[in-house]
Amino acid sequence: MNVFFDDRQDIFVISDALKKKIIKCIETALKVENKRMSNVEVSVSFVTNEEIKNINSRFRNIDKETDVLSFPMDFEFSEEGMPFILGDIIISTEKSIEQAQEFGHSIDREILYLVCHSVFHLLGYDHIEESDRIIMRNKEKETMKLMEVFKNEKDSCELKSEQISPLEKETELARKDTARNIAASRARLNKTRPIFLFLWSIIKIPPFSYACSRFKSS
Repeated sequence: MNVFFDDRQDIFVISDALKKKIIKCIETALKVENKRMSNVEVSVSFVTNEEIKNINSRFRNIDKETDVLSFPMDFEFSEEGMPFILGDIIISTEKSIEQAQEFGHSIDREILYLVCHSVFHLLGYDHIEESDRIIMRNKEKETMKLMEVFKNEKDSCELKSEQISPLEKETELARKDTARNIAASRARLNKTRPIFLFLWSIIKIPPFSYACSRFKSS
């Protein structure tokens, strides 16, 4: 599985430990759905409230920030060896912090829940109807249980940028620059991989997307 991380915010440090948990969360959700795919690609972006509001307005005509946006890949490539591209997950870290405080658990736990929630959207689930909400919610609960991530869980992994030392912050910024350079090189070299939001902006056709606040029962 290839998970492409893009960190476009400086409010919350996305640690390597959290990234590993996110990858495990995606793999576990696929396992719950009985989709054991090794050649899967998904992108996970972390943004500010302002950026997610702009994306929400641009592609969904809703001028409001949200916690997570899901852009499923609704067409497949038939070329042999091409990965199965699940889609894109975009998370507002500001909203994640707000909701973690509201529900009394760690920011890491909130982000993991939003990733889990988004993966099931990418797999085609929705919760507009109550019956659909129950099905999707049960799958989320099973995933979080298998992950051993529980409601009201607290940990020491959450650090806002202002809480880390200047040296740690400088190191983290250097890491982000390196990651962005690697991502840019990958995009240039692997021209067969579609950059979904870019293509959608060119052809002016809004992608099929999901956006919602987390379930209050979580």
